[in-house]
Amino acid sequence: MYKNIFEAERAITSLILKDNNCSGHFRYAYQPNTCKLDLITYNPVHKTHFLLHTITGTTQLDTLNKMYNYVFNLKKTLKSKENKISNYTINWYNNENQETFNSSFYGISLIDVIRKFYYGKSQDSITIFNIKLNPIS
Repeated sequence: MYKNIFEAERAITSLILKDNNCSGHFRYAYQPNTCKLDLITYNPVHKTHFLLHTITGTTQLDTLNKMYNYVFNLKKTLKSKENKISNYTINWYNNENQETFNSSFYGISLIDVIRKFYYGKSQDSITIFNIKLNPIS
């Protein structure tokens, strides 16, 4: 795996950019013997960020390597019969720029998806019109 933080962050952001043309951003929280990482995506089309995934490890590099594995294997995981992750589409309205968008999310539950959607945002800034659980392919 990766031996330095910058290389790992670049590899993760490259995977995200290739998949959906979004950028990836990293928010770390440290506690004794633990590093928590929130991986956030930013979509330049609607100028909004969302939480992609949260993971913990023993060090920053350990956490980044775990996150890389999660992002790299996500598509394969979704196709697995043992998969517990569902795909949702959220139709939402940005109250600031008065535009409507559709965004796709993966989560273990509807509550998980809503948490990722509203990450770092005021609930007053966005109106959700519809949340759809997409069929398993």
